Amino acid sequence: MHIAQHICKPGSAKANEDAWGHAGNTVWVLDGATGLSDSPLIDTAPSDPAWLVDQFNTYFTQHALTFGENLTGLVTAAIGHVRTQFETIKCREVAHSYELPVATLIMVHAGPQALTWLSLSDSYLITQTDGSTQMFGGDPVHEAIDAHSISELIRLRSEGVSSLTEARQRLMPTIRAGRTRANSSKADGYSALGIETGIEAALMQHSLPRQHSPALLISDGFSRLIDTFHTHTAATLLDAATEQPLEALYTQLREIEDNDPEGITYPRLKKSDDATAVLITL
Repeated sequence: MHIAQHICKPGSAKANEDAWGHAGNTVWVLDGATGLSDSPLIDTAPSDPAWLVDQFNTYFTQHALTFGENLTGLVTAAIGHVRTQFETIKCREVAHSYELPVATLIMVHAGPQALTWLSLSDSYLITQTDGSTQMFGGDPVHEAIDAHSISELIRLRSEGVSSLTEARQRLMPTIRAGRTRANSSKADGYSALGIETGIEAALMQHSLPRQHSPALLISDGFSRLIDTFHTHTAATLLDAATEQPLEALYTQLREIEDNDPEGITYPRLKKSDDATAVLITL
């Protein structure tokens, strides 16, 4: 496995809550979900999600070689470690479940015969298999929650709310209600990377026959080119990433966002999101 290109840049928030890393033949992308609490749980980091992502990124870097293709084992061990660290360092008790920091994850291990991958929530793997380009990852429950928030945003637009900042403030109860479903044991919950008890049981790794196709790992800030702005399909994005610098795709992404800062043409809950993409060749 070879890291051909990578990019990881902040959006419009105060901290970059994305990260990526690799060790041996394992590579991953992490995307911290925007914090929703009124005050931090960790007061020694730029933000609670940034702390969480840094903790997982460090653990993966230090231990991925030991676990090899056992991605569920690696992530399970990391969750236990980060959970312990959180209890040690938190500056106050958690008042609401939506306050807990969570992240998305896409992780890939390139073995001799197979490409093993594991995902939690909405970070993605794009690669060719069985002669076609496919996009793996995502969670239908999380996607439905996001779609509901966007529909509520569009409703506010119809009522004359043009400011994205004001719209997000008014939608905060809806956004927080959606976040409470992260790692919930209820039927309408979805899995995310975090420290709640029970996440480990939801981990599931998958396997694809190893081919010579490149593979692209992206956070949802980068997948906006596919699912929000519709300038690419999974196939054209993978082709573009292999034919030009990722920086060019990143520039295209930010130009679209800059031309629509309030999310009028392309409804979204923040102007720019952290954006990460890692291209690997096998």
